[in-house]
This record gives sequence, C-alpha cells and structure tokens, in this order.
Amino acid sequence: MSSLVPFTIKSLQKLRAELVEMQKSELTFNSLNDLLPKYRDGLVASGAYHAVSHLLSGQQHVTDVDQLDAARFEAVKIVDTNIIAVDSELVPVV
Repeated sequence: MSSLVPFTIKSLQKLRAELVEMQKSELTFNSLNDLLPKYRDGLVASGAYHAVSHLLSGQQHVTDVDQLDAARFEAVKIVDTNIIAVDSELVPVV
C-alpha cells in the first residue's frame, strides 16, 4: 500500500463533496474546471485525472445548466469509482 493512499482518498472525498454541494444555478464550465487544479493530487494519484479532465473539456462551450449538471454528476461517478478503487488498497492482503 502506498503511504499516499489516505491523502488520495481525502482529496477525492473533498472533491466529491464540493461537486455535490455546487448549486445547479451557479454551474459553469469554469466553476467545474477550476476544481481540477485544486484536487489534482488526488485525481492524479488515483488515475482519475484524465477521465475527469476529458469529461469536463467537452463542456467548454456549454451554457446549458442541465447539461453541466449532468456532467457534474458524471464526474461524481468517476470520483466515486476511484475512491472505492483506492480504498481497496487499504485492505491488507493476507
């Protein structure tokens, strides 16, 4: 197990919380994309950076709040999957 696992999980959990707490009416490409550098450590360490970055880059010119909301929850799914994957590294192998 990497000694970075607890930090990676914490970063991903914070990212998830911030994504979920965002108000739909305030969603913009920039508000979503600004989270990438803020949580880069957890995203890169878990292998999720490319997937989330790729998802969000496709929304660069989108102004439809419903589409941005859908992209936000797709990002949450990616983060959830990676939290589970990284968390499984905490289980000692017997």
